[in-house]
Amino acid sequence: MAERSYTTPDTSWTNTSPEPGQYFFGERYFSVQEIRESGPRTLFTPETADLERLAAFDVFHAHSGTYEIDGTTLTIRPTLAKSPNSMDGSAYRYAYDLTGDRLTITRTTTDGSETRVTILSRIE
Repeated sequence: MAERSYTTPDTSWTNTSPEPGQYFFGERYFSVQEIRESGPRTLFTPETADLERLAAFDVFHAHSGTYEIDGTTLTIRPTLAKSPNSMDGSAYRYAYDLTGDRLTITRTTTDGSETRVTILSRIE
C-alpha cells in the first residue's frame, strides 16, 4: 500500500505511509489483508491482556473472494472474511484506475458523504 486517504463532510486526511497491507488479484480471485489506520501495533508478551490482543486484531482487515472488472468499475464479492458481515453475499463496487505499476481504488458511499481512496504499488 502506497497511500490511503479518507474524506467526509467533517474531516479529510491522507496517509502517505500506511500500515502494511497486501492486495492480491489473480485471474478471477482476489485477497486483501491489511492493517487499518491504527498506527504501529505493540508486540505481544506473555503478560499481554486479552483486551489488548483483541484491540490489535480488531484493526486487521481481511477478505477474499471473486472479482469482476467492467470498464472502470471493480466489483468484489467476498466469500471468506475476518468479519462475518462481509460474507453475506453482498457485492462491493469501486472505481479503479491502473496506470503503470499503480492501482488506485476509490470507494464512495451511495449518498456521496464518504470517500476512501487506496493507492497500491505493484510488487513482484
